[in-house]
Amino acid sequence: MGDWARSPENSPRMQLIVVPPGDRTGAIETWARSAGHTLFVARPRAELTGPSTELAARDLAGDGLLVIPRLEHWFLRQRNGLRAVRSLLTQLSASNRRCLVACDSWAWAYLAKAASAELYLPRPRTCQAFNAVQLRQWFADLAVSDPDHDSVTFRLARNGDDVLACNDDGEPSSDWLRLLAARSGGIPWVAWQLWRSSMQLQTEGVNLSERAERATINDKRTVWITDMKEPRMPATHEDRALLVLHALLIHGALSASELETVLPATGDADVVPALVESGHLRCDRGNYSVRPTAYPAVRQALQAADFPVGAM
Repeated sequence: MGDWARSPENSPRMQLIVVPPGDRTGAIETWARSAGHTLFVARPRAELTGPSTELAARDLAGDGLLVIPRLEHWFLRQRNGLRAVRSLLTQLSASNRRCLVACDSWAWAYLAKAASAELYLPRPRTCQAFNAVQLRQWFADLAVSDPDHDSVTFRLARNGDDVLACNDDGEPSSDWLRLLAARSGGIPWVAWQLWRSSMQLQTEGVNLSERAERATINDKRTVWITDMKEPRMPATHEDRALLVLHALLIHGALSASELETVLPATGDADVVPALVESGHLRCDRGNYSVRPTAYPAVRQALQAADFPVGAM
């Protein structure tokens, strides 16, 4: 977006980026601030259902590029919960100001249907998925950038293979990174979290084969990469658990009270603590969200249950 953002005469006037779920780094916000663009963020969700959520033309007035980094924060899936985002979309279409809108892929799939967002915004763009070669280069760069790396070798616990080693044509010689790229859907932050969760410094609790033990003879420092484990859905109330997971993916993150307002009244027990315990959810400052390490399993479970998923 760099060239487009720097040249006011470049078309189109608006751009839309659909972002895979789980980005906790605030990549769009960071880019906007570093480039000196104006950020336009949503009000607190507690204010999204009130009558004062209607925007006026003056709210979008000004010069320079306007960046709306998280469209998923502009609505709640409840009565009157779409008023703010509909008002925003209407004012964006009527405005002459250049604007970049970013939206989570699950929220976009919902808003395109519930608020006809695809009629107001241009065709979305997204980042290219990471493959095994890109993941291998990224992880190798991260290891070298660590001042304490001291020639770390990342080896598979099951056979001792060097995960970051390459063959003559530059492809990773181990198939582990190809499996990681496939499981993460090429989403970099999901792949990185799975990579981190697979690391183990100590051999305690790891069943090493003789081949794996022999492979470390010349290593200065070995980090073991264990097989990726998927969290298990709570044994009871699975339907309620899927509703919770789907609602959180659509909204990005919700407090316990906000979550209750967007869920149907099924009469089932609250499964949020069980989902936290099972590793599906994390709680950060009172807001619940799906863990990136659990996202592949969650997406598969929702797709199998015929929930609408955030297609890229």
